[in-house]
Amino acid sequence: RLLSKFVKPNGSAPVGSSPCTVTSSKDEEETTAIMLYPNPSDEAFQLELKGSFQLVIYSADGARLESLDGRDKISFGKNLPAGFYQIRLTAGARTKVLKAVKY
Repeated sequence: RLLSKFVKPNGSAPVGSSPCTVTSSKDEEETTAIMLYPNPSDEAFQLELKGSFQLVIYSADGARLESLDGRDKISFGKNLPAGFYQIRLTAGARTKVLKAVKY
């Protein structure tokens, strides 16, 4: 029921990636591509971001679940139960919040 928006009537779920671009600040022209996939996922998520970063995983109710450090690519969330998650990604002075769904 919780995932009815994401799971099709035949029981399948769309699999894909959710790329986004983050601009670090008005003064900097640099943009960085972030890839979080598959999203939604029934296993682990992959996050790709060039360079070093930290991610913090929060449950839908805001509870901090896990904090990880990564460089270029990281796999995470394999042991998370089904649900909605917010992923706070920090790279240097830049922070971006991503949404992830596990079914």
